Formats: sequence, structure tokens, C-alpha cells
Amino acid sequence: MRTAVRRGRATRGDDKVQVLSSEKVEKKIKVLPSAQNQSSKEGILSLRLSNIKVLSPSMLQGQNLIEIDLRNNRLIELPDQITDLVNLKELKLDYNFLISLPAGIQKLKSLVLFSASQNNLKIIPHKLLSLTSLT
Repeated sequence: MRTAVRRGRATRGDDKVQVLSSEKVEKKIKVLPSAQNQSSKEGILSLRLSNIKVLSPSMLQGQNLIEIDLRNNRLIELPDQITDLVNLKELKLDYNFLISLPAGIQKLKSLVLFSASQNNLKIIPHKLLSLTSLT
């Protein structure tokens, strides 16, 4: 079972997924629910509508993220460390100001959903299009 996120809150789920989200008021990352064994938890990073300009690489390090939702922000670029998230299944980047994607984006072989509409991307890397897992 997956945890659904609405406006930064977990609405349902179980202990296999931790949710990292941003509350507009607090402007910080929270982990819900609190996990006993962080290393085996799958995570969801949801920063939708957070008005962020830069995604810090440290937010991605050591995380076992399966979904990242960065829609409706002011991002111009993504950190290269995003390509180290080999278990990432969903990457939502719509409505930002991205001008390019990290060079190693094709390393995300588990990716089944990639969305990046309404950005300033001129070229989608050919190697990203060759990922057979994308639907």
C-alpha cells in the first residue's frame, strides 16, 4: 500500500513508506510516519507548490526515494545526485523553469512515470526516452 499525499499530509498508508513533505508555513522537511528502521524505508519527497528555486543535493543523499513530486515550483535545474536514486519510480517536474535535465538521468532504470510539462526544456535526453520502464 502506498501513502497518498495531499497538501503535505499523509492520508493513508502503512509502515513501508515514509513521506517527506513541505508545509508552506514551516518551510522544512518532515518525515511521516516516524520510522524505526530508516535505511529500509521507501520514501516520497513531496515539495509541490513550495516556491523553491533550488533543491539541495543533501535532501537526496541517503534516501531510498520511490517518488519525487516537485511540481509547481521555480526550479531551473536539478542536482546531479537525483540520478543516484536507482529505486525512483515517479518523477514529477511539471510547471517549473527547468532548462535541462541531469546528464545521468538514464540511470533511473526503475522510473515508470516521468512528467516535465510546462518547463523551459529544449531537449529531452535521448537516453531518457530509451528507458523501457517508462509508461
